[in-house]
Amino acid sequence: MASERTELTAKFIKGYQGESGKQVIVHDTQVTQFKLSVSRKGADDQPSKSLVFVMKYKGDKIYQEMLEVWDGIKKADVEAQRNRAVEWRTKIKNGIRPEELTNDEGREFTYGDLLESYCDELQRTGKSSHKQVRGDCHRHIRDQHPKIWRTPANKIQLTDCMAPCRRLIAEGKMRTQDRLRSYQMAAFNMAMAVKASKPLQVGRAGIVVNPTIGWQKEQYERKDKAPSMPTELLKQVWGSIGLLGNERAYTAKLWLLFSGQRLDQLRRIKWSDVTLGDRPVVKLKDPKGRGVVHIHEVPLTDEMVNLMRSISTEGFVFSRDRGRTQVHDRYFDDLLNLLRNHVDIPSIYTPKTIRATVTTVLTSKGVSPEIRNALQSRNRGDVETRHYQGHDYYESKLDAMLTWRRVLNDES
Repeated sequence: MASERTELTAKFIKGYQGESGKQVIVHDTQVTQFKLSVSRKGADDQPSKSLVFVMKYKGDKIYQEMLEVWDGIKKADVEAQRNRAVEWRTKIKNGIRPEELTNDEGREFTYGDLLESYCDELQRTGKSSHKQVRGDCHRHIRDQHPKIWRTPANKIQLTDCMAPCRRLIAEGKMRTQDRLRSYQMAAFNMAMAVKASKPLQVGRAGIVVNPTIGWQKEQYERKDKAPSMPTELLKQVWGSIGLLGNERAYTAKLWLLFSGQRLDQLRRIKWSDVTLGDRPVVKLKDPKGRGVVHIHEVPLTDEMVNLMRSISTEGFVFSRDRGRTQVHDRYFDDLLNLLRNHVDIPSIYTPKTIRATVTTVLTSKGVSPEIRNALQSRNRGDVETRHYQGHDYYESKLDAMLTWRRVLNDES
């Protein structure tokens, strides 16, 4: 981790790009505990910036994120956070515990703080959607409606919540406004919940009324999702994988052989989740579902195990550095785009199309819905499946995967 020291101004913060592949901490010369954290994955990536508060407390270092930086940050925003850092420093010196570094009774706990807390809670509970939720909230509320973002959360009204959605409706972005409505309602539901696990700062925010009650869903015609990939195109894609080069070819083949598992599940697979022997299997954590993480078992063929060993032998299975780190969340999009250099793949087909394609192919081969759902971890909402059904369907799932493999290889 690199570090620098300068006066943090809005101009400097917006222009500072950090260093490729490193996290850089820039120390403010006016308030020692006030800092700018900047991280950037690669030279072509946009840096991620946030203003942070760092201070030692009883031998431990307190690290508290104060504000995520956006393109429109102004001098007043920086000064407000610098003053906040001074207040926090004073509170700690006066005996306030670090976990109490929140705004007393919600007087300063803003709507943006509430939405950030909701995203943090999604991340804490292992929901992979936290990145999209945070991104949508930043783009459509923080950046477009900064006044609403900075309004105290206990003073937010339904018209404030609706304002970003009205703008999106006017732009014809109906699905985006539908998601934004859901996020805001969920954030207030979290704030109103009587649960010991509720974030401390939310519980002390003074939110006593849920303004989103009665907010009805807009009716609109959803565009159909892209159809499953035609079998002939699928075979061309499979046949062209070898042109990608060893590393990417191994990963692309393994991706398709996993028979349409969710992409986030594949990215998270570690060798510690793999059991070899007479019944080779990998245990996937199913991100779908509320409150409970479902462990979903997928059989492994000898071909899949060999491909896995070609990619890594420890750590993450889907990796570009022999298992040290997992592939990034756009990696499968990158693979598909590379395949487009060799096969004419229309843009309507995305990595998620593979899941639908497997379902369609297996249906055409007579595989029952029960086995298809067991293979791809779907329809687990009924009481029998959640509480009483203990059969693992190992042989049936393996047969379905071999059927899919024969289609890829044009053997049936």
